[in-house]
Amino acid sequence: MATGFCPYLLQDISEVTKNASPMYKIQPNGFTGMLLQAGSPGIIRNDSYNGHKKTVQIKYMQRATVAQTDTALSCDATLLNAYTEATVSVGNIRQYSFMVEDETMAAYCDSASSRVQAGSMPTGVASEVLSQVFNGANAIIHGVNRDVLGLLTWGKNVVTGLNTATTLNISKDLAVQSLTSGVTQLLSDYKKNYLTNRPQVVGQGLFLNFTLQQPFASPNIYGIDSKIATGSFDFWNDSDFDTVIGTNQVGVFEPNSIQLVEYLKYQGFKAGVFGTDTFGTITLPMYTATEVVPVKFDIQLRYHACETTLTDAYTGQSFTAQKGWQVILSKNFGLFQIPADAYRSEDAARSVNGALRYAVTNTCDTCS
Repeated sequence: MATGFCPYLLQDISEVTKNASPMYKIQPNGFTGMLLQAGSPGIIRNDSYNGHKKTVQIKYMQRATVAQTDTALSCDATLLNAYTEATVSVGNIRQYSFMVEDETMAAYCDSASSRVQAGSMPTGVASEVLSQVFNGANAIIHGVNRDVLGLLTWGKNVVTGLNTATTLNISKDLAVQSLTSGVTQLLSDYKKNYLTNRPQVVGQGLFLNFTLQQPFASPNIYGIDSKIATGSFDFWNDSDFDTVIGTNQVGVFEPNSIQLVEYLKYQGFKAGVFGTDTFGTITLPMYTATEVVPVKFDIQLRYHACETTLTDAYTGQSFTAQKGWQVILSKNFGLFQIPADAYRSEDAARSVNGALRYAVTNTCDTCS
């Protein structure tokens, strides 16, 4: 019987397969993982955790340049510097909604209906509901990862003067000691673009294969050990990068130059029981490519006391749901990056925003 109901001694697949359970398999959301773990995540706040949403403006002043300095003392020549403001947006939404009918719950084992506390919910929820919440949260995080990749603005690379992908060749030829390719090029470009702290590299493709080889690497004929060089940056495996950004491409980011911005709706006066709906937030341990981090979601529980017509979120077809719980898990978010005009027009760093783009190749001149 493949329905998940409880006629005999029935074990959940997660008990049997543990981390191999398909229900809990996680996409490697490297970009979102970097945003949640590298730098200072959550530093941009547009709420006070009380349900009131605020508009957030980030003020910035352009960097002074040599052209603004004088070569003689004067009390008359001066500058009147002004701040500029950038608006922080949380215009993106990802939602996962599911229905658990009472009669379906009745067919599950007793443990499925046991009450457990979830986040800031004023009452407990059935363990079966919470299990499906985890399942949906994984899908939301994957959707967030795809969306924020689509929101990316690539900065100028001062080495090329362009914001398009620069070729980053990881040579197959160990007989050539190149100073203008591979990890040397990546680290050099990072410094030439005035970027600080550890480079954060996100992607997959050939660069993932390169990083996987490094534990087995040894010094080449010149004594250069690429395994040591890879210790100079952090790599985040991201399965969406090839699709959204480009095959065999990677992004190199300066910590804190790019921020995930989130807005939690159901807090403060918006949390609690209103009619047949319960609103709150829930913090779930989410795996984001390298480790488990706490991630907050908005959650709404709606009890349908009578048969009702709903729309299947995947097929778009209407269906009739019996008495039971509808759970709506959601996340409002956006992306903030250093504005392109944070540097003056004559500044060499004009349009540098801490996000560099590379197309990775694996070729050489003297080998096949």
